[in-house]
Amino acid sequence: MGYDLDDLFCYDTFKIVRVRDRRLGIPYYLFMICTAAYIIYSIATDQLYLRKEDVTNGSVRITIQPPAAGVTTPAYCGRSPAGSCLFFDATQVVPASTDENGGGGMFITTRITLTNATVPANGCDIQAPSSAGCMVSAPKENGITYFVADIENFTARINPPKHTVRGKSNAIASRSEDMVGVVKDTAGKSKRVYVPTLMSDTNLNIVIRDELGGDTSRLHIRGAPAPGDVMTVKDLLAVANVTSLDMLSESPTARSDETIRESGFVLLLTIEYGNRVENSSALGYTYSATYIKGTEAKVAETVYVGPSGGPTGVQVRNRHGIRLAVVQKGQLGSFDFMALLTSIVASVALLRVSVLVVEFMLVWVMPEKSVYRQYKIETTADFSDLRDEERAKSLPRPAMADHRWQVLTGAKPAVLPAVHRQQHQPRTHPVLSSEMTVKQSIAFHGDDADNEPRDKRA
Repeated sequence: MGYDLDDLFCYDTFKIVRVRDRRLGIPYYLFMICTAAYIIYSIATDQLYLRKEDVTNGSVRITIQPPAAGVTTPAYCGRSPAGSCLFFDATQVVPASTDENGGGGMFITTRITLTNATVPANGCDIQAPSSAGCMVSAPKENGITYFVADIENFTARINPPKHTVRGKSNAIASRSEDMVGVVKDTAGKSKRVYVPTLMSDTNLNIVIRDELGGDTSRLHIRGAPAPGDVMTVKDLLAVANVTSLDMLSESPTARSDETIRESGFVLLLTIEYGNRVENSSALGYTYSATYIKGTEAKVAETVYVGPSGGPTGVQVRNRHGIRLAVVQKGQLGSFDFMALLTSIVASVALLRVSVLVVEFMLVWVMPEKSVYRQYKIETTADFSDLRDEERAKSLPRPAMADHRWQVLTGAKPAVLPAVHRQQHQPRTHPVLSSEMTVKQSIAFHGDDADNEPRDKRA
């Protein structure tokens, strides 16, 4: 079975057909308007007109302070193994063995076990034990476990001089004191907002409207007494959806009745930076916290207790608590025309969706779809035949008849002359009327005169 190559390799081109039917026009323009509005909204809210790059890790410094109203005695103190709590200040809550300023994290003690131990005095140096006999011996059964009183109401402060960020290659850089900071919970809802002291009323009202829904009770304007971002440990835990430190621990090594206050856990604090929506030239950041389930956190340290414990007296302090790890991420951007142009070109492709929907309705859904197809889809003539005719016209007159005979009959060129002589015998034509012009005569006779043998014409 043969195939026509012109049908097999046909080319489809677009043709404009104006369909006068409001049932197609109204949906089309509605789709176009909605798509264009979505494109503009996406470019504005997602800041697709900015050339962005990832931030580099800046520096974060976190400090902790006891409650300003004083430390109270909570009810959970009676449930501690020792039957009471220890009332620590800021320096005692954070172990000295951890570097809170270097990596930006912090360890907050919630439970501590104190074990008194001694070292033989036979020439042993506690700071530099020179033999196995000088090692500290601290049996676990000698330890006493306490909870830290009122730790939930301690306040953590992220200080602005050490909370900085910048881009990798551009010159965009800022410190937290000049940026808007938003604390968001696990559902993405804004819990509180920190704003700079010097901020225009217009931008401040936009922040209150967009981030807080008009609730100014959760708005904190940074001031001289507390220039950093301050929140209590309880508020920080609430951001991570930790309702209480008395929740049962999910650690594989924890007891069945052991709480996260006893076992400790890891809390991941993420600071994400970006350009503000109300002012793309200004930078901002969001806080989010994640409770890592199934984790434990502890810090063990050996402390020399001094003369009260004897010249060789030491104390082993086994701390469990909240290991606060800080991660800085995000993207900073500046206006770039090519970024805007690229976003527009990529987004305009969505307009094609409106066309495809209406085209589908036109060809497959509408009651008059068969009529629409006749206007929309049109098949041209076979251009191979047209080219054959053009070539035939360019051939010499005798050969032209042979070529037409070959096309019409499919005869081979070898037998074409004999067949042609048999089929094209000379014949006479009626006498031409005197009124016929030369062109009419040629049209009447066609090419027969040219097809006669040369000796006849002579």
